[in-house]
Amino acid sequence: MEAASSSACPACDSSGARKTGAYGEYSLLRCGACGLVFSDPLAHPSAEFYEKSETYEKRGEMIGMPYLSEGLPEGDIDYKFWNFSKFFRDGIKPGGSLLDVGCAEGVFLGEAAKRGYCAVGIDINRRAIERIRAARPGLDVHACTLGEFLKGDGRTFDVITSFEVLEHLENPKEYLREAREALKSGGVLVLSLPNLDRNPDYTLAKFDNPPHHLTKWPKKAIDGFLERNGFVVERHEIADPRFSYYFKLIGLARLDILVGLRNRAFRGRKAGAGGAKAGGKEGARRIANSIAKKAVWTLATLMFFASSGLGKLTGGKPIEGPNHYIVARLRE
Repeated sequence: MEAASSSACPACDSSGARKTGAYGEYSLLRCGACGLVFSDPLAHPSAEFYEKSETYEKRGEMIGMPYLSEGLPEGDIDYKFWNFSKFFRDGIKPGGSLLDVGCAEGVFLGEAAKRGYCAVGIDINRRAIERIRAARPGLDVHACTLGEFLKGDGRTFDVITSFEVLEHLENPKEYLREAREALKSGGVLVLSLPNLDRNPDYTLAKFDNPPHHLTKWPKKAIDGFLERNGFVVERHEIADPRFSYYFKLIGLARLDILVGLRNRAFRGRKAGAGGAKAGGKEGARRIANSIAKKAVWTLATLMFFASSGLGKLTGGKPIEGPNHYIVARLRE
């Protein structure tokens, strides 16, 4: 058995976390009290890391920009942005002031503004912010951390959203302190982040380990962390387990070509490829994209039911969805 570490858990401050593995120069420790897995050293790689990352650059080019220009698809299962769709279906403080922390390419931010929120976005990735300003000049976006934003801007908000952000931070407790400062009385914090207990695990080790992800959260850890730091968890849901199979199929079959279809259509319009012929090709791409995604979703559903049934027969690990979705209200 690995010796206990002297590093305190960043979620509950307990000592005695034990090493469960390593990734590169980082040790991976698990807290015996709350179950959080965290890296040692717990060190953020800097804004430049994300700005120079080919992975994040491609994500912006292929995924973010087409959706930022077109908006999220209406009346369709939105596989990629399930957490955004859930937020809007829930109708959290409609028309209120909203700060999106870690806004990336601004897909959620643009949709929130379109739906009547007074929306502001911040992200440490300056290249992502530049892409938003080029595509949607009217959006209020800033290249900074939440702490930097608070020092330079006195606004407070009805809602703060942080989608897939918390796991990247070296000081989650400081982030919640800043979120409390930025929220109005009765304000709401909405989070989504990877579920440590997801099964099957579709995520490549490269992206769910440091320096990308510094913490990995089970339900017990994130709920307790929020409650101890000034919030009341009003709702905690785990994403549909079928998303695990869906994203696993996407990765195995290299079906990210579907995203490429959207990207080519977007570029064609931006370059002025006009006329009915171009419009017809774009429409065909959209239809092919939609049909292919639905086909993969159907296959993912079949895999889910087959695996779930087999797991019950064999006593295997329960099937569990890939992400947390949490709504927490500021404690008065």
